Amino acid sequence: APPGEDCLEFRHALIRDSAYDAMLKEQRAELHERFARWCDEHAGELAERDAIVGYHLEQACRYRTELGVLDAETRSLGESAGRRLGRAGVRAFKRDDMQAAAALLRRSVELLPEGDAERLEQLRELGQALREAGRGDDAVAAIARLRTEAGSAGATHLETLAELELVAHAQLAGADSAAVQLAADRAIEACATAGDE
Repeated sequence: APPGEDCLEFRHALIRDSAYDAMLKEQRAELHERFARWCDEHAGELAERDAIVGYHLEQACRYRTELGVLDAETRSLGESAGRRLGRAGVRAFKRDDMQAAAALLRRSVELLPEGDAERLEQLRELGQALREAGRGDDAVAAIARLRTEAGSAGATHLETLAELELVAHAQLAGADSAAVQLAADRAIEACATAGDE
């Protein structure tokens, strides 16, 4: 805790866990949300801040959802958690920690609403992280999901990039290379139209 602020400390993790388990879900949700706000105010430039805040917002959203409180505040908590976890996932990707990147991005995608532009980008990053982590089948599933959601959202350039990824993956498994060239040409055209270099 910062100087001048009161702080409780447990002498053992089992005591902490017992105290936590004895709380009502409503209290847990409130405490997770309060801690996320506190961390945002006091964590400064801590590199893990997005992951920590995202985790606590995610927990607050989860407990509210389990309680059946499916209101705008719960959705806002989930979206905020998704955006923070997504940023943490991108940072993990940039430092070449693909397992952490994939885990954080997967959680981000699950919290953001379908069609959300950031969710689509996180799906794209998730597919790349899974591929880099050697989880080819999971990567294909994430990219197929991106293709479907991008198509529904009218994000043509992301849809064509996803299609290119899927065709390229199939080509590695022995599919026709002409299909890869056709998908690449479509992706280049769609990205140029969207201004996505």
